[in-house]
Amino acid sequence: MNKARIVGLLSIPVIFLGTFFAQAQDKSSPPAVAEPKGLIPEDGSWTLRVDVTPNGSLDGDVQTHKLQLRCRNDRLTGHYLDSPNKSVFAGELIRGKTVLIVLRQDSPGYTGVWVGKQVGENRFQGTWYSNGGGIAGDFELVLETATKPK
Repeated sequence: MNKARIVGLLSIPVIFLGTFFAQAQDKSSPPAVAEPKGLIPEDGSWTLRVDVTPNGSLDGDVQTHKLQLRCRNDRLTGHYLDSPNKSVFAGELIRGKTVLIVLRQDSPGYTGVWVGKQVGENRFQGTWYSNGGGIAGDFELVLETATKPK
């Protein structure tokens, strides 16, 4: 084997290791971490349909309300749009094979918990419970208008 070829082969590991260590020590620009794609619009008006019979389906006396929900990094905040009720909602979307929604509704003297799953694009169904004397029921939450898309 000739001398030039041996020197050339020996320099390959040096070039590789030099490049590796230079990249490992470059702390000036950390790698970009992509924010997860939104599961629902960042801001929207939602239709909330509820009943007071927790049996897995909406039936009987079904009431309809409008909610404003905001979503950032799968965290939710919101309030009623069509009611003098000053409740505030806070919660999250939980990613997985099934997307779950968990909301807590608070107003003076009342707390409700809403737990459901995504059953279609911008559509959730589940059950709600309250601390108001055993009141509970089923719900459906459907996007009406996205004011700030995904």
